[in-house]
Amino acid sequence: MDGGRSCSEVPCLRNSFGEAVRITLFGESHGERIGCVLDGIAPGVRIDEDAIAYEMKRRQGNPVISTARREPDEVRIVS
Repeated sequence: MDGGRSCSEVPCLRNSFGEAVRITLFGESHGERIGCVLDGIAPGVRIDEDAIAYEMKRRQGNPVISTARREPDEVRIVS
């Protein structure tokens, strides 16, 4: 916030997004871990770790035409 004004009045940086399902990001880009908390997911909804891992692999890019970054991007759901 800026001078007591709300985020609707001025641009704000946030680490939480969404209404019905809210995602909150944590960690730092070159730290040991980054992650997210999902709020609003109904009990019993299956989260497919393999599908998430597949999408994470896709974001690595092709080192010939983009970044040479090679981080493991391991996916682990802890609760």
